[in-house]
Amino acid sequence: EVDVDPFDDPADLRLVRNLLERHVAYTRSPKGQWVLEHWGSMAPRFKKIFPRELKRAIREREAREAAQA
Repeated sequence: EVDVDPFDDPADLRLVRNLLERHVAYTRSPKGQWVLEHWGSMAPRFKKIFPRELKRAIREREAREAAQA
């Protein structure tokens, strides 16, 4: 099972934009270029698909690390 989360983490947004920029640089994709040109309206349309089990494991690891700090 997966969760569909909003794509609002600034680091995630930077990563995706960087990947899209690289894609456009290598492929000259007109659609990719269009998305970059309209990034402000397109970025909120991206969604993060996240496996629930992985999300649980990350939360547990973060809890262990916080308890050790």
